[in-house]
Amino acid sequence: MTSKLFLTHLAALDQTPADCEFGRKAELLFAERRLEQYCDTLEVKHVSRSLPKLVALQVKIYALDQYFEANWDLSRHVLQGLWRSIIKAATEITRDRETANRLLDDIRRYQELEVELRRERHAEDCPGFVSAQFGVVDSGSLYGRYKLKTCDVRLARRLVAQQAPRVDPLVMRAWDLFDIISECCDDLNDWGEDLPTYNGNQFICLVTRKRESIRVFGEYEHLLRALGSDLQIIEAAVGPRHRAGSVVALTGSRLDSLRELIHEFEKHEGAIIEDCLGGALAAQQTAGEPSALIPFTEGLVGARCPCESLLR
Repeated sequence: MTSKLFLTHLAALDQTPADCEFGRKAELLFAERRLEQYCDTLEVKHVSRSLPKLVALQVKIYALDQYFEANWDLSRHVLQGLWRSIIKAATEITRDRETANRLLDDIRRYQELEVELRRERHAEDCPGFVSAQFGVVDSGSLYGRYKLKTCDVRLARRLVAQQAPRVDPLVMRAWDLFDIISECCDDLNDWGEDLPTYNGNQFICLVTRKRESIRVFGEYEHLLRALGSDLQIIEAAVGPRHRAGSVVALTGSRLDSLRELIHEFEKHEGAIIEDCLGGALAAQQTAGEPSALIPFTEGLVGARCPCESLLR
């Protein structure tokens, strides 16, 4: 999946300048997450035919994500428009609105997390803070929150998998693990640029909630062990000729990179924690005191899809 191929597809789409920027971002995302190799492991051919629509859908998801990053107070009208675009783009791929809505459930769950961020307005809240009481995923599980954060890539993979002659659960599990590890790496690499926004960067979330380096990096060490254990389980199930073999090798390499990144952070943990807390506080002061939340945020905790009328 070459950059030239992506740019050709993007040029064919009727896009605003912002859409073009999001399109380039989608190009980088799909390349970094090895979508072409993923298609090979699922024996999906002629993926280039679906690529323009996958990019178009990701562009709409990025627009939703940017809206959350830039705004504390949420407009029902704006969200309705953003979701109409997302559902339309997904339906262009599935050719069935009901299927599209079902596949978008994880995107909705991530929106619930964004809404909950605004609902929990305690003294510790600041850009990047995610409530520990959020109930859609295991609030004590960094692993679970990272899995939720991969919802856009998982959506693209599921849409591609619909074209596969058969889907091997072991292959899908290996790619899921690769995406979770990649998301962890992204958070650690991007925490500085994520500070000024209302962002779900989990490293920033942990720092602003835990505030002590031994607790922050203790959670990441626990995450490394969990990821390593899952990788070992998949490795044990993969035979020498299994299609998941190449994905397991790729995932192992990415896990090594994450481990090195965390250990590098630990060498400078004091300065990093101090800079992160200082940056988060400055961002909060710059953003100002959030005003009253819109009514639909009431009663969200624990609901499967609390914005049902808004999102469908």
